[in-house]
Amino acid sequence: MNRYFSKEKLGELSFYKIPKMLFTDKKYNTLSVCAKVLYCMLLDRASLSKENGYIDSNGNVIVFMTNSQACDLLSCSHEKASKLFKELEAFNLIERKKQGLCRTSIIYPKLPS
Repeated sequence: MNRYFSKEKLGELSFYKIPKMLFTDKKYNTLSVCAKVLYCMLLDRASLSKENGYIDSNGNVIVFMTNSQACDLLSCSHEKASKLFKELEAFNLIERKKQGLCRTSIIYPKLPS
């Protein structure tokens, strides 16, 4: 069986998109690769949020992702996921707003600058 990509097979896969700026801009040199991957997963969710109408009153797309969901996607610990979210906040790539006890935070993905 041929295990190489054909043009037909390549079209059957779905991909995450990562802004090149995260790798080419010196501002993001110290941003961990795991944080970059989490950011691209949040951007993927943002496109779904847009399609499903998850928009705030200011017209900004909002995303929901719990630490547990991030752990599952990245196969990491709760502490690691928390660290990655904080890292993205420190680099001003996301903003999280708490909704209250036992409720998932609202995540606003931001444009890289």
